Amino acid sequence: MYPIRTSAKAIIVNNKRILLIRKEQDEKVYYTFPGGGQNHNESLEETVKRECLEEVGYDVLVGDIIFIRDYIANNHEFRDKSPDFHQLEMMFECTVLNINDQHEITEADENQTGMVWLSVDEIPTANIYPKAIRKSLVKYLSGKITKGYLGAVN
Repeated sequence: MYPIRTSAKAIIVNNKRILLIRKEQDEKVYYTFPGGGQNHNESLEETVKRECLEEVGYDVLVGDIIFIRDYIANNHEFRDKSPDFHQLEMMFECTVLNINDQHEITEADENQTGMVWLSVDEIPTANIYPKAIRKSLVKYLSGKITKGYLGAVN
């Protein structure tokens, strides 16, 4: 039996731009949300705060859960790299507490090469993971609220 990993992600928006982690693997660039696995005895809010400090260097205020998704590797393109991996991701709306006070990135994600602020207009064509979030994210950011469970998607 394989455990299901819980993960907390941050959706950070500032001036109609969203903060993403830039990653590169096999000469391909893609983007993910700051965040990661929940530690034992750590709340989801604590997870998001810790991961944001480690990966993007910002202190954040954690708001409501916007999206939830199941990532079941066996259903997707990465099945060979992580067979039987299952992660439940909760994505929180977050606000940077002081945009001018960025700390050093202390624990970059695997394959992380930096971070970027993408405009709402760039989201539909950006190589963002999970891929299924792009449409819902654009609707959410433009005020056409679409929150909730995204499904078992990539």
